Amino acid sequence: MVDSRGPILIVNTLIFGIIAFCFVTSRLGFRLYTRKTSASDWLLAAALASLAPLSLFHEKICRVSSLAQDAFNAACVTQWGYGQHKYNLPKAVSSSPVPLKLLWLNQIFFKLTTMATKLSICLIYHNIFKRANSRLIRATRLVVWALTVLIIGYYVAAFFVSIFQCTPVSKSWHSKEKGTCIDLTEFRYYTAAANIITSVLIIFTPLPALSKMRQTRPEVTELMGLILLGLIHTGCTIVRLIIMVYPAADTASDPQYTSIVGLTIAIVEMDIGITAASLIVMRPCFEAVRKAMLKRQSFNKLSSTQDSYYNTSSQISAQERERGIVRTIDLELESRPVHAERVVPKTV
Repeated sequence: MVDSRGPILIVNTLIFGIIAFCFVTSRLGFRLYTRKTSASDWLLAAALASLAPLSLFHEKICRVSSLAQDAFNAACVTQWGYGQHKYNLPKAVSSSPVPLKLLWLNQIFFKLTTMATKLSICLIYHNIFKRANSRLIRATRLVVWALTVLIIGYYVAAFFVSIFQCTPVSKSWHSKEKGTCIDLTEFRYYTAAANIITSVLIIFTPLPALSKMRQTRPEVTELMGLILLGLIHTGCTIVRLIIMVYPAADTASDPQYTSIVGLTIAIVEMDIGITAASLIVMRPCFEAVRKAMLKRQSFNKLSSTQDSYYNTSSQISAQERERGIVRTIDLELESRPVHAERVVPKTV
């Protein structure tokens, strides 16, 4: 049996990718239904579908057309030997430049996904604090604006550095081609550090202002809890940085096997970030679902009571029905009790 770490990547990308997809589509669907969509929603949708420009490319090299980075990585496990030892790979795969090109593309679109996710959260903060005018709120607004500029500035720069990391660009996947490249290890350290710093700032920037509001707005406590879920995303980034600083001994000689753990954590990090960004504004959606379930339960209970009543009232003569002796009181599903339904004589 061939030793392969590929299933680790596939299972995690499927689980966390499906979770992220469900939350983003639920959020977008609910906000479209309530006509309350904003740029934040579309940025998050763009983060989830960050590989749209690669769909045709995927059909050629992975035989899979996908809009999600999760499917992109999972497909390459089966097509290009990700997760297998180098000595188990066919010559055509081990000598192909395609795996290196995929890693190059992965770096580029990871920057776009991360930037779109974090900007989506910043836009939510802009909406939360745009009306209040206390000193603390004004300070929070300034920090959020500065954080927005920092995120755009860094990730746009990192996006172009990822593209042009080598001169010529094709040297990024043709390692023997003449040219020069930047120190990718050092660049990855800087990127991981920027991810951690911006994530921590995004999580903790609104908390002082929100803690002041929660005394008059109980739902703010729930919002703070949802924001703190972003710490899971930050934890993934820290673990990935540790793996980069202390790599496995055979990383250089067997990269497609040893890199699976780091790639898996990166995918989980991305999906958790998208999920956490979705959850921040989904309290109204959850409340609507809860109310709909309660209404359904009430409706079923009322239907059962009405069926029992109509079985009993079937004994009343047709003549009495025509004279209006039987009257059924209409029920409000949200506010009227079941026992409000009665049989009463009509006054003449």
